Amino acid sequence: MKIIRGIHNIKEINSNSVVTIGNFDGIHLGHQKLFSHIYQIGQKYKLSTIVVLFEPQPLEFLRKNNAPVRITKFREKIRRISSYNFDSILCVKFNKSFQSLSAKDFIINILINKLHLKFIVIGNDFRFGFQRNGNINLLKKLGYKYQFNVIKIRPLYKNNIKISSTNIRKALSENNIKLASLLLGRVFSISGRVIHGNKIGRTMNYPTANILLSKNFLLTNGVYAVKIKYCPNKYAIGISNIGIKPSFSNTQKNKLLEVYLFDIKIDLYGKYIEIFIYKKIRDEPWDCHGLPIEQKVEEKIKSNQGEISTTEFQEKCRKYAQDQVEKQKKDFIRLGVIGDWDNPHLTMNFKNEANIIKTLSKIVQKKHLYQDFKPIHWCLKCASSLSEAEIEYSKKKSDSIIVGFKFKYRSIIEKLFDFQISNKKEIHLLIWTTTPWTLPSSKAISIHPDFQYQLIETERCYLIIAKELVEKTLNTLKIKKSIIRNYVKGRFLEKMICLHPFLKNIDLPVILGKHVTLESGTGAVHTAPDHGLEDYIISQKYNIKTSNIVNFKGEYISNTHDKLDGVNVLEANSIIIELLIKNNTFFHHESLIHSYPHCWRHKSPVIYRATPQWFIDIDQKQLRIKLLQEIKKVRWIPEWGESRIGEMIKKRPDWCISRQRKWGVPMSIFIHKNTRKIHPNTFVFMKKIAKKVELEGLQVWWNIDSKEILGEEYQSYEKILDILDVWFESGNTHTTINYKNKNYTKKNADMFLEGSDQHRGWFMSSLIISTLISEKKPYSEVLTHGFVVDGKGQKMSKSIGNTISPNEIVDTLGADILRLWVASSNYSNDISISNEILKSSSDIYRRIRNTARFMLANISDFDPKKNIISKENMVLLDKWAIGQTKIVQEEIIQHYNNYNFHAVIQRLMYFCSIEMGSFYLDIIKDRQYTLKKHSQERRSSQTAIYYIINSLVRWIAPILSFTADEIWSYLPENNSQYVFMEEWFDKLFYLDQDDLFNYQFWNEIITIKHEINKFLEEAIQNKTINNSLETSIILYVSHELSNKLKILEQETKFIFLTSDIQIKLYDTAPKNAKKSKIVPYLKVSLEKIKGKKCPRCWHYFNFTKKNIKNSDICNRCILNTIGNGEKRIFI
Repeated sequence: MKIIRGIHNIKEINSNSVVTIGNFDGIHLGHQKLFSHIYQIGQKYKLSTIVVLFEPQPLEFLRKNNAPVRITKFREKIRRISSYNFDSILCVKFNKSFQSLSAKDFIINILINKLHLKFIVIGNDFRFGFQRNGNINLLKKLGYKYQFNVIKIRPLYKNNIKISSTNIRKALSENNIKLASLLLGRVFSISGRVIHGNKIGRTMNYPTANILLSKNFLLTNGVYAVKIKYCPNKYAIGISNIGIKPSFSNTQKNKLLEVYLFDIKIDLYGKYIEIFIYKKIRDEPWDCHGLPIEQKVEEKIKSNQGEISTTEFQEKCRKYAQDQVEKQKKDFIRLGVIGDWDNPHLTMNFKNEANIIKTLSKIVQKKHLYQDFKPIHWCLKCASSLSEAEIEYSKKKSDSIIVGFKFKYRSIIEKLFDFQISNKKEIHLLIWTTTPWTLPSSKAISIHPDFQYQLIETERCYLIIAKELVEKTLNTLKIKKSIIRNYVKGRFLEKMICLHPFLKNIDLPVILGKHVTLESGTGAVHTAPDHGLEDYIISQKYNIKTSNIVNFKGEYISNTHDKLDGVNVLEANSIIIELLIKNNTFFHHESLIHSYPHCWRHKSPVIYRATPQWFIDIDQKQLRIKLLQEIKKVRWIPEWGESRIGEMIKKRPDWCISRQRKWGVPMSIFIHKNTRKIHPNTFVFMKKIAKKVELEGLQVWWNIDSKEILGEEYQSYEKILDILDVWFESGNTHTTINYKNKNYTKKNADMFLEGSDQHRGWFMSSLIISTLISEKKPYSEVLTHGFVVDGKGQKMSKSIGNTISPNEIVDTLGADILRLWVASSNYSNDISISNEILKSSSDIYRRIRNTARFMLANISDFDPKKNIISKENMVLLDKWAIGQTKIVQEEIIQHYNNYNFHAVIQRLMYFCSIEMGSFYLDIIKDRQYTLKKHSQERRSSQTAIYYIINSLVRWIAPILSFTADEIWSYLPENNSQYVFMEEWFDKLFYLDQDDLFNYQFWNEIITIKHEINKFLEEAIQNKTINNSLETSIILYVSHELSNKLKILEQETKFIFLTSDIQIKLYDTAPKNAKKSKIVPYLKVSLEKIKGKKCPRCWHYFNFTKKNIKNSDICNRCILNTIGNGEKRIFI
């Protein structure tokens, strides 16, 4: 084929021609149809076939930077057109001179006079020439005059979409690579020469290939799954980044396509490669707001410059978060994780911040948001409230004390218990507490209305204790002498007045609450509504207010008590005890180790502290009931996940979503200065604020003038500066996807996948938000896993400092070993990691890989198109192998469907080690290596191997992805270039159970073989023999088994890998025959065979001088070399 560069280079063309004209950008299915038509016309009429194209493309010359972006580079276009074997390609240089040429002059002077045009084939809407006057009508008019034929190719459609370069560009610009590839008729690809980059890939142990792209390249920046072709029929897989600085900063101003290659070591610099792009990968999410970032920034501010404005602080937080994202990107890419690294889902992206506000506005609209002053978990180190998801329970040593609350009016108690007290002893209602520091906040004493409370006289005073706890309490107090004077039900003590145990002039009422239990203590509890949710609830019933005497640092405020003012509550217990002793209200103290709530960040104890916070009402409009209904519609893996989250939902309080911090999405609401109620138009205002945040970020809320939103009402309202709980942000992720993708039609995510601690975290927050807003679950399945623990069984945690970098494992063992370790572990429990465990994973990997290597090596000369043997003509053992593979495949598919990945690995290992390695593959070596190359018997085993390896590569692909792709590249006749685009192998078949040689038969043979192998191994260890082939075996078996084995005739020896075997009846066995402990009626005799070892097949045979021509090899090998070949039916 000639390439004619320019009109001036057209030499004399002797024959008439068929011509087509066009840009042919992309060489799509429409172009391919047109080219086929030209070729057929050329063949039919003996015409020269010529393709005329323009370089640059006309609109590139006319519109410059505004021209449509090319789908295919010029070099790639020429390469693809050349594959049609046309006679010539005429590349017309489109410049100012050619632009002025009329369509008529172009047809006459060039097509007719120079190319001897007889046929012209054009697309449906192609136009050319000066002012685009060349069209189908002009061609037909001139064709009639100059005697040439005009053929118009009608447009093609796929899925009702017209195949055109314009529609392909549109699909690519929208990242719809699947549609673009459909219209192209091939996987979309990019070609180019590899340039030098920053050599970061080398340092990360992943070679990279960088191709320079035009600034207006069609695909958007991001990460794509790719495969590259770097030599004829040689491919490598990887992930590619497209962007100005795809992975890390560089000095390139143009776009780069940067490919990270997996499991390949090759220098591609300067080579011309083709990159096939399959799919743009998902957004990779980062939670960017929250307390940890604030604290890091605060530390820097304190050490550098002191106080700064809120806006400056938020900007520093944003920069710090972005720096962390960039660092983590490097780690992810280093590990080979695929993600949209240039367009990740960052919660701090302005649009995402706005979407979070939109979600809250819908909750406001549904009237589920309210403000209240009630106790919530408070971390003293965070100086912030915590949600349930931020609490973890750990053991804590606490002060356990018993305190007496003295009744103010003795006469009322005497009358109530119908007992006259003649002495001056005080009457105390005993309480038990493990938080002495809460006593200054006591507002009441709670007792149970239905419990019996006894009045007990002791030497010191009178005590009132719940009847069932009297004995235990007196023993604790070491009181040996006491008299029970009388008892009353708790309800009769209601509203009795007690004195505070050490604060002066404070009266505390006795109130009734069914939260009081008989499990421990005295049957009465002091009630501090500031520091306990149950205390708060029961106090609300009695209209008892909170006092809030503990500040945000956890210190008592002024005027609490002169001994306590400014003291941290967690350091106050000893002072409290001293005050109780001084006031004669202290009765007992001991240390108690119990489960106590801790901050998940600082691992420090938290307190309950009453503060004004914003809550989502979990019981409003039966939301709690709906949540419990929705979780039943979810598949929970493991199953106990359903009951775990269900119990949490039943018991959880209303969700506190406000935080008194600065780095987070603002609540964006106004409340009335007097009534403290939300503005009635809050829903509308929040939508306005969300639009501003989308443009300028969350800082808008702190900078905005309230008057701009509220108008003249601004003086009556105040702006709430609280931010949202980070769990509200993460729980909003699925909703944000719907905001961002208007065409997203899925009702919910297929699966949420996270650690088992997320039942109270992400799973819970997502469920609440989704059910509240859309009245449906956010996920179809939830899979939870345990945590990686170290050699001591301790949970791995960055805060503890016992984590192991996965990069270390990848660098030393490879990514597939890391995947295999994860998959082979039971993820429903915590997963241990150690060098010994990784070595075990390496051994498993080696077995699977070696099995695949053996199979590939034995089908290197096998062509499935020519050499496949039908089921009817296969050797019986090969049928068994395929049938057994079919059974294993069904088991593995079931394990995958149930996410039982460790069961997949266990089944794979047994298949490769036992069923293949120790049995089938071991037996067929003789057939593979000694029979004639093209014999039906050898092709039979190759057919089985071909089927088995096609199945195996699909089984391992989700786990050993790099290895599977490598295997796939060596398999003959692949349906696609990517194993991950394949379905399960469907050419396997079962054995006929009615046949004599069914599964039962072969299972019996396998069992006997394993037994004989034990005896052979023992003989080898005793140095009686060196290997099985120099052994003569006699099997003593039952009549039934004898008949089965004799059917196999001379082929029986190949099963047991021996040179000679005899089958005899069990009763004839000599005394020294070895008896099987597993197989009934089986004895075995072994002896070293006499004869000569064949150097070709290694079997021993009786040597005779008849074999003059091949005196050194056995008769079987003579038959397989110069004879007609050995016949096999069974083995």
